[in-house]
Amino acid sequence: MKKVKFALLVAVFGFGLAVSLFPVAHAFAGSGTRLECKAIGPVDTSMDARYEEKEGREKLSISFEAAPGGLFAAGNVLLVTLNGAFLGNMILSQPDGIGDVEGDLNFDTTADPDDQDLPFPSIVVGDGDVVMVDELGCELED
Repeated sequence: MKKVKFALLVAVFGFGLAVSLFPVAHAFAGSGTRLECKAIGPVDTSMDARYEEKEGREKLSISFEAAPGGLFAAGNVLLVTLNGAFLGNMILSQPDGIGDVEGDLNFDTTADPDDQDLPFPSIVVGDGDVVMVDELGCELED
């Protein structure tokens, strides 16, 4: 009987220890920052932005879409800002010639000449920052 009680005590203690350590292990497993936002505009337009930071690498992706035949067309150049500071120009395209007009602007701290990502700008991105594409914008949040 003492062996059963001892085994039960060890099992309960072990379970309690594992449960108490789980949040700490979970926090370390997914460390990093991810902020996102999305906005829907007039005449079937939308934009979204995502910022990710993990292990020193930062990525910022901003995209825009508009219905064909609306206010935007392939070749339009849209101003992209973060908190009013210039990030870049987004050139819209219509990849299949009939669908949505779209554009992307992607920044990465590990960008190289072989991909379409641009070097990450000298900015600090945080919760509550406002990303604008032309007149359409949203506030980054986790």
